[in-house]
Amino acid sequence: MERFKVFISSVQKEFEEERLALYRHFHNDPLLSTYFDAILFEQLPAASRPPNQVYLHEVARANIYLGLLGAEYGYEDENGISPTEHEYDAAVKSSLERWVYIKGASKLERHPKELAFIQKVGDDVTRKRFLSLEELTIEVSRACLAFLQQKGVLSHQSFDSSLHPTATLDDLDPEKIQSFLQSARAKRGFPLAIDSQGEKMRPLPWIPSRETDP
Repeated sequence: MERFKVFISSVQKEFEEERLALYRHFHNDPLLSTYFDAILFEQLPAASRPPNQVYLHEVARANIYLGLLGAEYGYEDENGISPTEHEYDAAVKSSLERWVYIKGASKLERHPKELAFIQKVGDDVTRKRFLSLEELTIEVSRACLAFLQQKGVLSHQSFDSSLHPTATLDDLDPEKIQSFLQSARAKRGFPLAIDSQGEKMRPLPWIPSRETDP
């Protein structure tokens, strides 16, 4: 099964701890590692292309953009745009799922361009705020589960309550149904009986099971 690719985007120096922790979380968590691959720029192999070409290429091949925004805006190119904002714009252009997490309280002093970037992102998506690495990990896990449910990979219901997406009544085994009804009637007083041909069922008076006998 092909896994969903998650591109982790942020100012590298400011979020060094969070980036590595999320990368490990995606690779070590039994559920997330089954369905997701985290993409971290510093974990990519060396390439004979400029860094901006490398990270924009990785964004284009991802399914999810995961952005971490904090106090710093980061390195600015000749147009005054940071790699993180370029990555976000590329994610918008490619119509990626976008999860954005804001570090720190709303009163935290931030670079003016970072404030503008946060406002820009807020006009597009619902952001989540976090104050600790633990909070961030929990929020990312919740987003992953919601994403898998939205895609139909995981069910909203319990296994016993959910329906198989392609099964029909023709898939039921008559012999197994008969065996189940016989067992249920004998052990639990199930109020259905099978006739001598094993093809028709008729209701019976309720028979208490031994567990309920006085």
